[in-house]
Amino acid sequence: MKLIHHEDGAHGWVEFSVNDLSKYGLSLKDFSSYSYIDKEKDLIYLEEDCDAGIIINALKSKNITFTIQSVFTKHQGQPSYNPIRRLPQLGGE
Repeated sequence: MKLIHHEDGAHGWVEFSVNDLSKYGLSLKDFSSYSYIDKEKDLIYLEEDCDAGIIINALKSKNITFTIQSVFTKHQGQPSYNPIRRLPQLGGE
């Protein structure tokens, strides 16, 4: 399994499928409001400092092999232009 780590120079998020959460005993309520959701793409972007560790630990507990690919995106020179930051935040949906 490949995880994509998006970063914009100020912060980062690990991309994961919403539908795959239940395979690992997780739901959206397990993550903080520092993470974001793209309902159209069925993706969540898990905040790198706390929420990404939850999914990484869940994968490890199931002995799932994974790699992490980092993608750095410069958005008009300002992190605030990052499209991830414009998505709805989670916060216990």
